Amino acid sequence: MKNTPIHHLLRWALPMALAIGVGCLFFSFINTPPVDSKEITISMGTKVIVVGTDTWSIKKELESKEIVDLAYSNNGRYLAIGDCFNNSVVKLDANGYTQVEIPLESDRCPVKVDYSPGNQQIAASVIGRGLYLLGSNPAHEATLEDAVDLQYRPDGKEIAIATKKELQIWTVSPFALRAKDDYELNCLAYTPDGERLFMGTRWGWLVQDLKAGERKELRKTKDEAVKDIAIDSKGKWVAMLSSHKVEIFDASLLRLVKQITFPQEITIKGVAFSDKGAWLAVAEQRDAIHFYATSNWSEVKTLPITGNFWAMEFKPVVIAPVKPDYSAVIVSMIKPPMSLYPGSEIKKGLVVSLKQAIPDFPKQTVTVDLVLRSKKAYTVPAPLAKPSNSYKDGMLLNNGRYEVDIKDGMVNLKLNSGMVIPRDTPEGTYYLLAVADAGNKHPESNERNNVAYLEIKVKKRVDDRPVN
Repeated sequence: MKNTPIHHLLRWALPMALAIGVGCLFFSFINTPPVDSKEITISMGTKVIVVGTDTWSIKKELESKEIVDLAYSNNGRYLAIGDCFNNSVVKLDANGYTQVEIPLESDRCPVKVDYSPGNQQIAASVIGRGLYLLGSNPAHEATLEDAVDLQYRPDGKEIAIATKKELQIWTVSPFALRAKDDYELNCLAYTPDGERLFMGTRWGWLVQDLKAGERKELRKTKDEAVKDIAIDSKGKWVAMLSSHKVEIFDASLLRLVKQITFPQEITIKGVAFSDKGAWLAVAEQRDAIHFYATSNWSEVKTLPITGNFWAMEFKPVVIAPVKPDYSAVIVSMIKPPMSLYPGSEIKKGLVVSLKQAIPDFPKQTVTVDLVLRSKKAYTVPAPLAKPSNSYKDGMLLNNGRYEVDIKDGMVNLKLNSGMVIPRDTPEGTYYLLAVADAGNKHPESNERNNVAYLEIKVKKRVDDRPVN
């Protein structure tokens, strides 16, 4: 059969289609935006705005007078703000940005705030008053020179404090000054591994190596003052801000890779990397914030602002675990085994709790059953127990089912009245089981730890005295 143009076309059509398809898939893959911060919060003196990075539009505007600093908790659940108008540190829920509490009320302005890596403490520097560790028990306080910057070391064991005269390193527990150096500092930042500390000075910048507990000066420059420093979460890039330029260095090699220069009439005030390092934000003092893609350092967005820039911070990415981990706890305040009679109420002296081990998991309603059984063993995953008016092995106690709202941590159940041992229960050894996620409503990372038990003894009455 003679080849014609149509045969040649058909011959190459399938390979070309496959090649184009694979090429499109590859192109789509490499251009997929990274999973990164969905919001950036910006303080501009008289107002605070929350901007969505998917549309670059304002999602929330908070009324304020003079918010001078911001700090998200690492889990993205809370935002701490330094409120100079009310001389207080305020803790906000980062979902709706509603006030949760006021950890500090002072008579002076809290100019710098930072969350501890474990999200348990807020460090605050107050003008003329010193350093406060809020959330610790008891709260700590130290008098020191006014701090211009502060940051927890990533392991949470130390805090570095920059003052106009020196660098101070404080241990968190015990709360004490460990070291200091005579540096005239403007700002500082740890690398994510905590092994290097970068500092901006009035004459340039320097970096210390902190490996193996040593403090060794690696490099020192003399140029114009560095007023802000940001390091991405992978420790790859460090951005140094001067009045009219931002220099980006390779954080390990200390080699300059990019310089972003602004006209002399524009003063820049702040730099920040997004949580996963996809963007670098550079803030002008008054008119705009510029966003650059760290893949090629091209500008991807200019966001106009009104008012004086004070501070900005990207909200951390919170990726909820796929599955929770529920477990039960049951203990007796009476020396075990508890001795009970048929018809006895078992509420007295009993503590039952529900635990959820995965941090920051969304709130769920979980069923907890209290079950009477002659053996410790129970079916996995745990089914719903069935109630009974008379004794049956594995029965649900009367009023023994609870619906508990829990996110993470532990919740103690408020036990119901009327939970009694059935009157026809034979004498012997039994087990009171607390069954978490009874009915297996929630798929879990561990289904084998849902049941806790408490041994009890059921004894026959020797007289006709009323029950209890």
